[in-house]
Amino acid sequence: MRNRTTVMVSIVLAMLVASMDTTIANTTMPIIVNDIGGNSLYAWAFTSYMVLSTVLAPLAGRLSDLFGRKRIYAAGILLFLGGSVLCGLADSMVQLIIFRAIQGIGAGVMMPFPSIIAGDIYPVEQRGKVQAFFTGMWGLSAILAPTLGTFFVTYLNWRWIFFVNVPICLIALLALLPYKEVYQPKKAVIDYWGALLFAAGISSLLLITVVDSYTFVYGGVGVLLLVVFFLYEKGHAAPLVPLTLMRNRPVALMIGGSFLSCAALFGTSSFIPLFLQNQGHSLFISGIALLGTSIGWMAVAVPSGKWVIRFGYKPLLLAGNALLVVTAVMLFLIE
Repeated sequence: MRNRTTVMVSIVLAMLVASMDTTIANTTMPIIVNDIGGNSLYAWAFTSYMVLSTVLAPLAGRLSDLFGRKRIYAAGILLFLGGSVLCGLADSMVQLIIFRAIQGIGAGVMMPFPSIIAGDIYPVEQRGKVQAFFTGMWGLSAILAPTLGTFFVTYLNWRWIFFVNVPICLIALLALLPYKEVYQPKKAVIDYWGALLFAAGISSLLLITVVDSYTFVYGGVGVLLLVVFFLYEKGHAAPLVPLTLMRNRPVALMIGGSFLSCAALFGTSSFIPLFLQNQGHSLFISGIALLGTSIGWMAVAVPSGKWVIRFGYKPLLLAGNALLVVTAVMLFLIE
């Protein structure tokens, strides 16, 4: 494919800006809360982003069957850009949460496409190198985020952690223009109701962490919506979550383990900067504290494919979960 380098620039920048936004927001959120208030809603600034990006990611693939990959990917970049501008203009925590949700929609729409488009423009034998390059972007974002966050907060304003996304997204859009997609509309069943039920159920359950009254009502509504979601998914032709996978015991155990490990990783990355800054450490140090996770992730992700062939899945899964438990205990003992 011609101009494949510019298209690669687009998808790499999209991945970089989405991954960096998560990390930079984690480190600077305590300062943002001190400025605009709303400490009781602290976790929602992350939750609104994560829930909607998770829900929209599988829908984006189906939408691309109807409208083409280039259009949906570009729409995701524009949504992320618009959400970033709005986040930078937020004057209250409620506004920031809503605008972070818009960012999450954009991230969820655009994040599946780097791998998809790379699969279109690169032959099979080169895709491993491309995937390694994508992994490197997560490591680069972990290094850039605390540095940029410290610079913006010290010399400019926390709002620039969101405004910096604007030029990057614009470059990503311009670099996407040469991408000549061979597009043929396909029939696709999109599970809109499933996505709505899932997002509403999770949000209702999360409300019990921030409200002082009617907690049982919100919790009951959340559980009811999730039950309806699972029943609805069973009869859907193209479910958002293929529940048949849960019938396979090894797969079900791996999904459960992934849920717990992701909860641990995202939970610590969200609250460790807050803890460290409350202890008197600088913004930069609180960001550097998260760097170890990214370094470990990158160092193991690349050779793990060979380790699976050599040792099998089970020993690696047990070792990984054991490390998570040990490090969780160590973090618990920090004073």
